[in-house]
Amino acid sequence: CNDVNGGLITVDGSTSICYPESDTTVRTFEVDMTIGSNFEWFVADENGEIVLIPQSNVIDFDFLPNGIYSVYYLAFDPADFAGLVRGGNIENFLGCFDLSNEIQIFNNKIAPGELGSQSSTSLFICNDNAGLNTVELELASAVSTMTTYLLLDSDSLILESSMSNIIDLSSYPAGSYFIVASSHNGDFFNAMPGIHVDALSGCFVLSNYISIEKELIDAGMISFDGDSTFVACQTSSFVINPLLQDTFGGISQWVMYTPSGMIVSIQDDLPIDLGMMLIPSLRLINLSYLGTISGLAPGENLADLEGCFDTSNVLSID
Repeated sequence: CNDVNGGLITVDGSTSICYPESDTTVRTFEVDMTIGSNFEWFVADENGEIVLIPQSNVIDFDFLPNGIYSVYYLAFDPADFAGLVRGGNIENFLGCFDLSNEIQIFNNKIAPGELGSQSSTSLFICNDNAGLNTVELELASAVSTMTTYLLLDSDSLILESSMSNIIDLSSYPAGSYFIVASSHNGDFFNAMPGIHVDALSGCFVLSNYISIEKELIDAGMISFDGDSTFVACQTSSFVINPLLQDTFGGISQWVMYTPSGMIVSIQDDLPIDLGMMLIPSLRLINLSYLGTISGLAPGENLADLEGCFDTSNVLSID
């Protein structure tokens, strides 16, 4: 069997397909120095299993899963050869044949996915509680074999690089932060603290960004004439100016509610007008919050508030 030779093959383009970063998943192969009259191109996986027998030297790897593939040009004697079938293995070739050199193609199709945390892309941290400073990330619809999560500062410099989807910000001061997910297949470089996100290199795609605002807040302490309880007489002109101390950060609101927690009124500033108070007993707090807070409306219950907030002590009005 000396009258067949698979020749020498070359590829037009890179042997690494990084899609969608590269323009195409198609590669064109050329062959020289063949001997014989019967030839076939074929593609095998890392185990030698034949996964594709293309019609020509133009091969589209888009239909193949991510992985490393070997491309060959086969010369054979049709009267004395068997084994070239999809699902077969190179090890099982029989008869008169010769293979070209091998060209390995690294097939990396990647997609960034959608990054969120608790179905949100804007998060707020308003105290040093370890639980509230822990962000659990959710990445949906990403395509890759690996994911690296990057914590960035407000200038897009990398603070942390982690394979874990849980990021702890308890050791970081108040400020603005971002988290982004990199989907890749191991070809990912420069993901180190102090490096700008624009300096990342390799075969990767970045998800959307999650923004995080961290600002410590305290709703403080309120009192009226040095006490936390006082009796109000119903009158058309009775107003009070509670003393608020030791408060900082966030947006401040005065919230009046019933002993059962139903919110009666909300206002930004003092004084508090009790002149039209028809409810015999009320409670007053100062509430400070970051971002948005749901449930903060008359008729809602204080226990149902959701968001990043802090409440002062309670001033009882009887």
